[in-house]
Amino acid sequence: MNRNLNIVALEILEGCNLTCDFCVRNALNNLTNKVSLENFEKLLNMLNNFPQKPHIAFTGGEPFLQKDLLKILEMTVKYGFKFSITTNATIKNREVIDFCAKTQFFKHFIISIDSYNADVHNNIRGPKALERTLSFIDYLREKEISFGINATISEVNYFDVDGTIKFAKDIGAKDISVATVKPNGRGAATLNPEQLDYIAKQILNNKCLIDDNFKVWAAEVTLFLYDMDTYRDDIMNGESGSCAFGRATLHIRANGDILGCTSCEDIVLGNVFDTEDDNYLNKLWHNHQILNDVRSKQKLNGTCGTCEFKEFCGGCRCRAYGITGDLFGDDNYCPIVIENNKEYSLQ
Repeated sequence: MNRNLNIVALEILEGCNLTCDFCVRNALNNLTNKVSLENFEKLLNMLNNFPQKPHIAFTGGEPFLQKDLLKILEMTVKYGFKFSITTNATIKNREVIDFCAKTQFFKHFIISIDSYNADVHNNIRGPKALERTLSFIDYLREKEISFGINATISEVNYFDVDGTIKFAKDIGAKDISVATVKPNGRGAATLNPEQLDYIAKQILNNKCLIDDNFKVWAAEVTLFLYDMDTYRDDIMNGESGSCAFGRATLHIRANGDILGCTSCEDIVLGNVFDTEDDNYLNKLWHNHQILNDVRSKQKLNGTCGTCEFKEFCGGCRCRAYGITGDLFGDDNYCPIVIENNKEYSLQ
């Protein structure tokens, strides 16, 4: 199967200065794994073996805690890779931000804001987190740097989705991506069907805010299934996206472990730092059995395996794995799965 690797999400360190309730990494400030400059250059040489240079999305932990961050970004530009940085935006390193502002290889910052309500956001992430993030954003706007918002939705902030989407547009974000909490790490709690339905309606109701300068994304196609009558064509045309596991993205942890998705840390596909073969990652991307099985969707079982939207959705594989222990099982946040399970329980 000829498939481009579009994005490599690289965890450049494990540690984080916040303790978010839902963190899939259980990230803490005392976690010490980080990517060395030597290993980062090894990874760049591997990525150079792809016919199309992947975009590098720097993640953590919190990337701004990485003392070598500026050197890493300089190496990224030297090798000609475009990049973005996902951050909680509570550490304002002007030298790094200014570097990003000056290079054509930088795409945008992706900033985590889980609620427009400071009390709710700070309860999730830590004291004065939103205030520090907004100060960071003020500096980005001063430098005319593009940024988007990631909102992770759980049982403690689902009621704020509407206001948070509007807030993102008001503060100058180019877009907002709304994702539901994954059932692993510190995010082991799950949302119930009524909460999921509410979240979906708030996302869909705010489609009216979309214009040339602002987009609203549902990170999971299953949320569109809550209004199939309206969004059936979008789903069938693939416009709403589907699970990224093995489709266009790989995730690499600070220790070099390769994951199909950051939320599936138990399913390790290999390790980029344990080999001297510059073509290792390219071969893994095209040939690894798990990646090809997820891509083909032929091993999907249960409701997902027989669903009419199977080829356009396929459900969240990491949620299926986290809840059922089966990578090819049902995504229990999907309304079709929920309805089928309800009918089964009544039989």
